[in-house]
Amino acid sequence: MTVEVEVAHCDPVIAWGLMAILAGVPGIRARMRASGGDATLDMMKADVLIADYDFATQFIRRHKGSAWYPSRAPRVLVMTARDLEWDVHQAMSVGVHGYMICNCDAQELITAVEKLVEGSPYVCKSIAQKLVNSLGHESLTLREMDVLQNVALGLGNQAIAQALGISAGTIKTHVSAILSKLRAATRTEAVAIARARGLIGVPGLRHAAPVLSAGTSAPLPPSRMASQASVASTL
Repeated sequence: MTVEVEVAHCDPVIAWGLMAILAGVPGIRARMRASGGDATLDMMKADVLIADYDFATQFIRRHKGSAWYPSRAPRVLVMTARDLEWDVHQAMSVGVHGYMICNCDAQELITAVEKLVEGSPYVCKSIAQKLVNSLGHESLTLREMDVLQNVALGLGNQAIAQALGISAGTIKTHVSAILSKLRAATRTEAVAIARARGLIGVPGLRHAAPVLSAGTSAPLPPSRMASQASVASTL
């Protein structure tokens, strides 16, 4: 039996690297498709779809609920640099079948494809350890994550309330819940714990603007833009 693999990754170097690895594996036939295009009938015939984070999750969201999904749809394997605990949980909750980090070795990629074809889920070793470490932690809700991202930007309750379109009192309730779930005494400690767990990124790399909802960012106010431009000029 020949396993049909479709590669749809936004990074051409990664896409060609995946193709090069899979080309040397007996029993696997790989094709490459630009991740910006719509899914085609050929893609639906694949056994496994290897894609970047956004394409993989959008593919499942777009087709989940269709009459032919999941019986005639490929198993979806994410290949990404996004290793935050929150990103992994989000992708798995959407319905991806496998999750790999770009620095995995060739044999682990082949193992992942084989596992997905067998009908089993697969996450790479480093992600599996993150998931194990998170088992004893109480999960934050989507709204709490939005609030936490804004807290990490140094915003006060009133500013967060304005960004999210809810009351400052509600923000205070969410902050209290976040502190409780993260077992933190202060907002600063909560942010440090969240970064250590991979719930949010390191300063300056993600969500530079206030988070509106589920990761959507608002434009920075002029004062914040000037401040960040000054910092950037020193790098």
